[in-house]
Amino acid sequence: MKAEREFEFKRKIYDDLLSWAKSGKKEDALLIEGPRRVGKTTIVKKLAREAYRDFLYLDFKIASDAIKELFTSDHMADLDSFFRNLFLLCGKTPRPGSLIIFDEVQYCLQAREDIKYLVADGRYDYIETGSLITILSNEANIQIPSEETILYMHPMDFQEYLWAKGEEDPLPVLRDLVESNQNIPDAVHQKLMGQFREYMAVGGMPQSVAALLKKNSYLEVEKAKKRILSLYCEDLRKYDSKNGTFCEALFKDIPSQLAAERESYRFLPSLENVDSRSVKIEQSIRALNDFKMTEIVYRSPDLTSFLESGKDLAFYKFYYMDVGLLFTSLASLSEGKINFVYAKFLKGEGGINLGGIMESVVCQMLSARHIQKYYHVFTYREQGEAKERRYEIDFVFKYGLANILMEVKSTSRYKTSSLDAFHLRYPDIKGHRFVVGIKNFRKEQTQTTLPLYLLPIVDFRR
Repeated sequence: MKAEREFEFKRKIYDDLLSWAKSGKKEDALLIEGPRRVGKTTIVKKLAREAYRDFLYLDFKIASDAIKELFTSDHMADLDSFFRNLFLLCGKTPRPGSLIIFDEVQYCLQAREDIKYLVADGRYDYIETGSLITILSNEANIQIPSEETILYMHPMDFQEYLWAKGEEDPLPVLRDLVESNQNIPDAVHQKLMGQFREYMAVGGMPQSVAALLKKNSYLEVEKAKKRILSLYCEDLRKYDSKNGTFCEALFKDIPSQLAAERESYRFLPSLENVDSRSVKIEQSIRALNDFKMTEIVYRSPDLTSFLESGKDLAFYKFYYMDVGLLFTSLASLSEGKINFVYAKFLKGEGGINLGGIMESVVCQMLSARHIQKYYHVFTYREQGEAKERRYEIDFVFKYGLANILMEVKSTSRYKTSSLDAFHLRYPDIKGHRFVVGIKNFRKEQTQTTLPLYLLPIVDFRR
């Protein structure tokens, strides 16, 4: 048990779980969704120990057939017998008010369907967890209970990464500074950018972070990330085999697509049936997006609303849901080169597609804050020019009532041509302009320069 808790990291989702646990009589169960290895089981067990007198943990991936066979309509008609048999099989003593955890619930679909009867009974609280690829693959086989509240679990953001490493968390203090429009000391900025570069390389998957803390070895970090990537590809391969999709090919192609300067990503896996390609690609894209192994950002052609209804499904950009996994895929390092490439990257010397990595980490930080984002492409001909030029805003979104326009810059020398042209092209659209990158915080009259490490906590309306 001690080894299990050694790397039980502090996560922001825990406050939501704790609030639910303390809410009194429940009218629903919690379903914690997310990709594999994101930390769902660990955080639920932590809640069970800290917020309940006792708990019963069922891992349906390894549960006996005898336990799974309890989840039938006949047993649901006699819940006294059901609970007696369940606790006997698990070697536990029933205590009213305990938490019952259905881990890997996709391996016992009937248990998820029966949750409506169990919640209505009221003797216990229930949390379900599962990886999205297998949950969504099997949802068609059951009646989805309405008595579920779904929480999605993301990889660690940068602030959670600092907590995990035991670093002093300066972000609340820095938030107060920037909200009062004060400067961040340059030494503090340089230190945090160094920590953020490490975060971009390691990523926010708990096993990657644990490997760094346990071994203090980037070689072990790479091994952990490669195991996760192999696991994801194996899951996608199985899904493709069952559904005739091309999820694995698209997933593997994302790093090379990030290096391409295009209006939208264009995946071209080798397909024998050319006529069905577009349909299969669309199905695969939707599946990858649903599984949350990736983040998809659609183009918004109409910025008068900044709303979901205005997105253009024909144009999209794909990112890995964790920047550390992208780093590993881009680098493709042999063991002998890992320390050398990490050292160069941590010094800011590049060598890897930094632009793609930084776009990905911005996407990841915004997603962790549940921000629905898009990108926007437009053309504009400036006075005196012979033809129109193409411009792109990397991320556009609503934050409260504010329109947010965001460009990502991977160097300290840059132009803000797209943001400048946007103002001329859309003079009636008022938006808060942000340049996100490696430079220190600076608020000007027309735009704000925002260092990457502030993304988890900044109020974009200010």
